[in-house]
Amino acid sequence: MDDDPEPNQAHAEYEVDGRSVTLTNINPSNLGIMLIVNWGDGNISTNSSASTFTHEYSRSGTWNVTLTWRYDTTQFSFPLTVEVEGTAGRVVYHGGEGAEGTMDPQEGQSSYIVLDCGFTNGDKEFRGWSTSPDLLGTIYMPGDEVFPSGTLDLYAIWTGSDSGGMDDLTEPQNILTIIACVVIVALIIILVARYLI
Repeated sequence: MDDDPEPNQAHAEYEVDGRSVTLTNINPSNLGIMLIVNWGDGNISTNSSASTFTHEYSRSGTWNVTLTWRYDTTQFSFPLTVEVEGTAGRVVYHGGEGAEGTMDPQEGQSSYIVLDCGFTNGDKEFRGWSTSPDLLGTIYMPGDEVFPSGTLDLYAIWTGSDSGGMDDLTEPQNILTIIACVVIVALIIILVARYLI
């Protein structure tokens, strides 16, 4: 067809707002031509009629975006390099019940390395950070990289002799004690069952 797009017509521009990137002025924009956008971070968008595409990146960085047009048996691409600064978030650390000490929040960046614990909690041992005060959230360890878009609260996870909680059940010596108790109870049940028969 006379109005079929040519590879040299391929063009697109972009606008950045924080971690959000919007592709604009996409050419060719003919209806019925499939456009595939590879955002460079494992995400792909497709559409045959959109005039703009928007994508939110999880972190700042330089991303190689590729637009690929497909129609009939023809395919051609247009590359873009997108610089995403990201929005500064913060990480706030909480020691939890019984903890002593303070930790300054991490602020002013779009990514952070999770810190080691600056709190103490008697003779309890620090085991990591949880995103939830009930410790059922996502677990992070010191050295992990995080990309908060707002405030990320991290709560210390403690185990030790004075915690008295379920965490102590995962200690190797306590696991052996539990196994021994189960075996003894099972033997008692077997002996009682044989006596009753």
